[in-house]
Amino acid sequence: MNVTQTSPALGYDVVGNGPPVLMVMGFAMPGEAWRPQLERLSGDCRVAYFDNRGVGKSARIETAHRGPWTMADLADDAIRVADAAGFDSFHLVGVSMGGMIAQHVALRTPARVRSLSLLVTHAGGPRAALPTARGAACIVGAELLPKLRPRFMKSLLYSNAVDRRVPAGAVEARLRSVNQTKPAREALLWQLSAVRGHDTRRVLHRIGQPTLVVGATHDRLCRPRQARDLAQRITGSSYVELDAGHGANFERAAELTSLLWHHIRSSERQGSGAD
Repeated sequence: MNVTQTSPALGYDVVGNGPPVLMVMGFAMPGEAWRPQLERLSGDCRVAYFDNRGVGKSARIETAHRGPWTMADLADDAIRVADAAGFDSFHLVGVSMGGMIAQHVALRTPARVRSLSLLVTHAGGPRAALPTARGAACIVGAELLPKLRPRFMKSLLYSNAVDRRVPAGAVEARLRSVNQTKPAREALLWQLSAVRGHDTRRVLHRIGQPTLVVGATHDRLCRPRQARDLAQRITGSSYVELDAGHGANFERAAELTSLLWHHIRSSERQGSGAD
């Protein structure tokens, strides 16, 4: 894992060969949470992924960069990773909070973004960051009852059908893997501040890149109607809704990865003028 030399330091990695792809992970999750997508995409693409500030190998919080953070701060980080990876232009993929960051990157540096994929995310606004009632109950339960935290997190992130879709014990192993090092409480609060301040509703019409928006029918953090609204605000975007929870990149890994791969390949063909 490499670390950018400019401040704040960010842990990132680059795998594979082919068209450049920058993948931006969501709230409190390490870049390794993209693992279900990396094997397929890195076979045909050069993929950069990283830990957002305050998380994983980017967890060190420097005095000069203490919070609260904004989406502009997090978008700057993503652009610095693209620079460090040597990506003059790239296909941009973001999930959840990472999808919000990706919107800001695409709006700020449109010439660098070849295509945009926004997964289980929204355009922001006063109520957009609020989870469903069941999602809120899971969040509270995970905080108040630490011994039951894995059970609450499973219910928060996945649909009731997840155990039929993945091997036995896979969800529990996934939760252990991505939560090996819990971010500092202040980092979580500062990321949450950025999420609450996110609102691109009035400027999304400026996005002109080929855009794929993916929602999840049983999402308890980002309601599918919010993902549909996001897609409607981006001219010419494609919308797909998966039968999954918020953790769709794990619960429906093969389907989601295939959507991403086809979108990137199609965008490459459009960019080159191929039929």
